Amino acid sequence: MKNQTLYQSVELPFVNMPSINYNRTDSQQPQSITIEGYVVRPGLHILSYEQLKLLREQTQHHSQLESLVSQGVIKLTG
Repeated sequence: MKNQTLYQSVELPFVNMPSINYNRTDSQQPQSITIEGYVVRPGLHILSYEQLKLLREQTQHHSQLESLVSQGVIKLTG
């Protein structure tokens, strides 16, 4: 009898955690964005609520970030 591995779908507990997801899809998009000393690079990053609040506030004052958020390239969750 062969050993079988069973895989279960598991919900990750941090799905609703505050996070930023930078999905860089174009070489014209910046490799990273620096906002108030925070460097945002492509990928999913878990944040504190304070960091998320700061990023949301800075979106209004940072035209490049505002543009990337409106295009759906950057997603703020939480």
